[in-house]
Amino acid sequence: MANTSSSACSVASAFGVVKGGSGRYFWTVAVVQMEPYQRIGPEAPPRVVQVELGGGGAAPTPAGPTGTPRAP
Repeated sequence: MANTSSSACSVASAFGVVKGGSGRYFWTVAVVQMEPYQRIGPEAPPRVVQVELGGGGAAPTPAGPTGTPRAP
């Protein structure tokens, strides 16, 4: 059996989301030690996530033909 966990968080205040609004973004996870700061393990491979903001925020970032975000 695989060791799994899950967590929920809001990314609405993340710099890229504030600038880009709703749309597709790359998401990854890294485990770090805070004091002194250092990475404890490898960064996970990035995955595409869809962010939907309420309230009619900025227009979505255009996606390429494969569904991956385009660079601005």
